[in-house]
Amino acid sequence: MTLKQAMEGKVPDPDRLRKRCTEIGLFLERVLVSPVHNITLGEFATMACMECGKPVRKRIPRQQGAVQAECFGCHASYTITDDGGGNVKWVPHQHQIACANASCKKEIVVWQHELEIGRCWTCPDCSGRNVLVLGVRHDVAEKP
Repeated sequence: MTLKQAMEGKVPDPDRLRKRCTEIGLFLERVLVSPVHNITLGEFATMACMECGKPVRKRIPRQQGAVQAECFGCHASYTITDDGGGNVKWVPHQHQIACANASCKKEIVVWQHELEIGRCWTCPDCSGRNVLVLGVRHDVAEKP
């Protein structure tokens, strides 16, 4: 019986109502005794974080070319792409940065989340201190 039928004063058939309630009760009983509970269905990709080693797990939606993932432990980020055959490829968001010393050719690898103004490191080759800065350079216009 619907709310509209009740408002109109219609009286339900008790036998039909009892039969329907019994069917619903049997269905609910089967659901409640089921051993299947607390599950999440989906396709997931998991790997150990390349920075801290903690597991990084990400749901991969169907028909999506690339998915972004982040480690909850250290905030290292990745792009996950379908590599075919049920495999995925994890690409870390890293940048190679050269030492600012013109005579030094050493490069270090920096994670995307580490790129911030004021961040610094000591070059393992020349022992010089490198600082990430935001700068503007001005070149004088040539006269014609």
